[in-house]
Amino acid sequence: MTHTYQQPKVLREWALDVPNGELYQCLVYDNGSVCSSVGRYAHSSGSSMCTWAQFLAGSLNDTVGKTMGAQTLSEALAFVSNIHQG
Repeated sequence: MTHTYQQPKVLREWALDVPNGELYQCLVYDNGSVCSSVGRYAHSSGSSMCTWAQFLAGSLNDTVGKTMGAQTLSEALAFVSNIHQG
């Protein structure tokens, strides 16, 4: 039995695009994961990913909070909490 890969869909995205600087993103996917990424250039890029449950438990709090701010972190946690319970 062959299964075709289906790329996860982004349910919600927050982005902070610093002119002449970095691009920060927090993405919530329909496959139950959250990704925090940074980087516009290969030498300074990176990402971290976790499940919705890990995110709600604080797995990416420091990363998202420091790079994108407390409001974005709060919004992302509320969004994931809402869909995780539903």
